[in-house]
Amino acid sequence: MAIAAPALQKFVSSNRLTGQVNDLMADINLARSEAIKRNVTTGVCVTAAGGASCVTSGNWANGWLVYYVCPTGDPSGCTAGNNVVLKVHEALTGKNTLTSPVSVDQIVYSRNGLISSGTGQFTLTDPKTSGQRIVCISATGHANLSGVNCT
Repeated sequence: MAIAAPALQKFVSSNRLTGQVNDLMADINLARSEAIKRNVTTGVCVTAAGGASCVTSGNWANGWLVYYVCPTGDPSGCTAGNNVVLKVHEALTGKNTLTSPVSVDQIVYSRNGLISSGTGQFTLTDPKTSGQRIVCISATGHANLSGVNCT
């Protein structure tokens, strides 16, 4: 049992990290596809812990949300220009961190699915195992996983 426990902990930590980076990638791709589908500005933004709205200078590990900007004349009755929440992601577990080398509070897509702001690198780290997953967002808005820093 003493031999198996450390390996099991590493396995659980690695799976947690993989699941969290997959959640982030899925939400980034959701924002991009919704921009194209709805023909509106969309984004992924950082929230306060337990929050349901975008914040500036926040910590991505506290959670994020996917939104679209309500267009004029939207049949849903939302107020034009306001953010409409599509999905909320809770805070990361396992004391994992999600950082960006540049202070990025949100990733914004224009109606054609191209990035308006938020390019760069997001690094998800497990402090217990020093495991990392790196998400690179290109100028065209495409997000992919990288084993090394984004270039």
